[in-house]
Amino acid sequence: MIHAADGDMRVSSSGLLPADGPALSMLCRRSVLYGGGLRAMLLQAVHPDVAAAVESTGEYLQEPWARHARTVETTLRVLLGERQDALAAVRRVNALHAAVSLEDKLGNRSFPAKDSDLLLWVHVSLVSSFLVFESLTVGRLSPRERDLVCEELGVVGRLLGVDCASLPRTVADIDEYVSAIVSTGDLCATASSDILCRTLTREAPLRVRILMRPLFDTALATLPDQVRLLYPSDLQGLVGRWTRRPSASVLRGANRILPGRLTAVRRPSARRGSWQGARSPADVSQGPDHS
Repeated sequence: MIHAADGDMRVSSSGLLPADGPALSMLCRRSVLYGGGLRAMLLQAVHPDVAAAVESTGEYLQEPWARHARTVETTLRVLLGERQDALAAVRRVNALHAAVSLEDKLGNRSFPAKDSDLLLWVHVSLVSSFLVFESLTVGRLSPRERDLVCEELGVVGRLLGVDCASLPRTVADIDEYVSAIVSTGDLCATASSDILCRTLTREAPLRVRILMRPLFDTALATLPDQVRLLYPSDLQGLVGRWTRRPSASVLRGANRILPGRLTAVRRPSARRGSWQGARSPADVSQGPDHS
């Protein structure tokens, strides 16, 4: 369970996630961390208010690949970094969110990017997507362990501003919430969703596109139909429910037969800009993260 005392979370001494828990074990798989991250970005980009927050500084529209690279860097530090490094990354993210004020899509109200409802969608999109890719490409977690992942990652959600009472504690809670948001009909194509597809399929460095395209196609194929169809029609001919099967089978086979140094993500070191071993496929080289 998740416990809080005086607003502080009980976390492991080495990081924000328990060292022997299923969440950390799951996230150390490249296919889960990067494939799930891509799927989460696809879900987030079609939420109009989340997209507005991303676009608010103008940086995403002008330098989308650099912005993506810094987002990957920050995500790795929060989820896999040593505790102090992870908490420092959390503080930077919270400060950035607090500085952004938005209007809803009808212009009816002003709200901060740190709005708990927006943060809940971001959190759930990540947790659900990590679990989808774990099931497809690893498949080692039991139903109880999958529920425990929701609880363990809830620590991170709470630190990033999600209301504790709203945090999903089981996979069933996550599925119910995603279905409710999708059924509202509020999700739509945005400038962010267009840029996301263009960047990952056309503008990213060639070697990144080669490495990430199977993950991107699988991520797109596993979205709820109402969400998948919001993305450009020229991608729809390449993906569908059948697409995820061969790609996932290849990734699962790779996870089983390749050495860990090729399939696992090692934790970032405490020193900013320094990594213990494997780096993101984005090969982040833009300097210190400040996304």
